[in-house]
Amino acid sequence: MNTRKMLAVSTIGITLLLMSNNFAFGQYMGDQSSTFVATWATSAGIYGYGATEGYTEIHDYAVDVYITSPNNRQVSSIGSYDWGFVSNTVLMQWDSSDLGSYEVKAKHRGWCTVALFAFTITWNTVFGTVGSGRTVFTDPVDHDPLPGCTYLELACSSGTPTCVEGALAITPEPGCPAYMGVNFLTYTRLFETSCFPIAEGEAVGGPGPCY
Repeated sequence: MNTRKMLAVSTIGITLLLMSNNFAFGQYMGDQSSTFVATWATSAGIYGYGATEGYTEIHDYAVDVYITSPNNRQVSSIGSYDWGFVSNTVLMQWDSSDLGSYEVKAKHRGWCTVALFAFTITWNTVFGTVGSGRTVFTDPVDHDPLPGCTYLELACSSGTPTCVEGALAITPEPGCPAYMGVNFLTYTRLFETSCFPIAEGEAVGGPGPCY
């Protein structure tokens, strides 16, 4: 078994785990490859990811990833050619004023090592939505000697909270205020919403609206 075939065997298991959705099969110029795009979020921001699993021995592969925000902020990462499995990831940092639908695109490219010709295999696109939320908590537990308070109960005067995560608030003063308001950014992909506090919780005088 040559080196390229061994690489294909070693990477195909990883690729099959990734390709649970948003994949396509490239056929341009007789190429045979599978492609994938995904998006997710963490406390750092919004990620875009693209991958290509190439099966044609005389072709090398690269993937470029782009994110465009509702306010037309853009980030991108241009990939380098390699054979077999290639991937690329790009990060767009949070901006609490930039809410709405985020477009994540992956461009999958090929290079014929015999004809010395570059070509585009396919494009994949997915979308994620950034929103905002606020939750008010009460029933604090003080974690001495650490300056942290965990809030155990919702304290919503109205509304249904989008986010109930992140009830740990850092408080500079000893003890815990009775009520804590936490603002979140949300990231929704398909039917899954993740919540990320955008600031430390702030003490509030009592129950408040949650959304």
